[in-house]
Amino acid sequence: MLHKEMGAPSISEAYFVLVVGLLFAFNSGFVNGLCLSGLLTKEGSHKQAVSGVTAAYTKSGLYLADGIFKEAGFEFSLILAFVGGAIVSGLMTPQAIPHKLLPSYGPTFLLGSLCLFAAAWIADDRPYGRVQYIFAAMANGMQNGMSSMYTANLIRTSHHTGTSTDIGVILGQMLRRNWKNYWRFKVLVGLASSFWFGGLISFYAATKYFHRALWFSAGLFFGIGMTHLAYVMLTQKVSLVQASFGTWKWDDLLERMTCPMDLGSASDLADEQINFTFDEVDQEGLVKSNTDKLSEGLGKIGIGMDYLKSLWQRFTKQQFSNESA
Repeated sequence: MLHKEMGAPSISEAYFVLVVGLLFAFNSGFVNGLCLSGLLTKEGSHKQAVSGVTAAYTKSGLYLADGIFKEAGFEFSLILAFVGGAIVSGLMTPQAIPHKLLPSYGPTFLLGSLCLFAAAWIADDRPYGRVQYIFAAMANGMQNGMSSMYTANLIRTSHHTGTSTDIGVILGQMLRRNWKNYWRFKVLVGLASSFWFGGLISFYAATKYFHRALWFSAGLFFGIGMTHLAYVMLTQKVSLVQASFGTWKWDDLLERMTCPMDLGSASDLADEQINFTFDEVDQEGLVKSNTDKLSEGLGKIGIGMDYLKSLWQRFTKQQFSNESA
């Protein structure tokens, strides 16, 4: 089954993630094709890749060595934008869990679409400028970071050097009758094909709509993000606001913490709820970054710092006794 091979918790989530990955790959190929085509204006435009920065690293070095500092600075800006987008993904999801849709993915999708909307708006305002390439690169870095974190680097949607390498390696293995990774091969070929097709379509879009074709890319990114929010709303039974701002995990947790639970004495209740809270939250590494919310939740069930301190003292005393024994 695909979901077992991908590590997804369900077959529906596996296919959902795969379709989203294919759409993102198409969109990256599309926006990359637009920016590389030189067709964003009738008189021609700057040709620049934005879905990856391999060329930017080389070109920045060449320009710097040749004393063309303005062009070198632009290439460095693209690198920083792409890395910056990935940094945003990391900041939004500091403790990524492979194959688990976390609350932070929804807001990150929306931020990525805002970057492409900014690129489209800037291209409308200054079609002969270059700032739009910066925002397009940032959006690609953001989406590549998200897809890589969720799939443990299986689905990389914007840059396909690694994808092509994996395709070649697996194909070589299959030629030697090792079909273990055939399912991965099909996924990777699908991603590469979607990216290629996006580049193909971008030529016709740029020829007819010029820089305005960037609005389609921004709209598609936003549409993919809204599809993700709809999926979260259906599977997690949360509101649009919760899905959009990534608060559904905390809201659900705090609600369950305040619900009556038949767990015995008040002290036992508090112990059980504290254990539940930390187990639920720490799996996403959110305890340190959300101490205020955690404190608020504990306060709602009457647990103050004095009680937590006494629990810690009991724990350390028990640990010391075990070590002494």
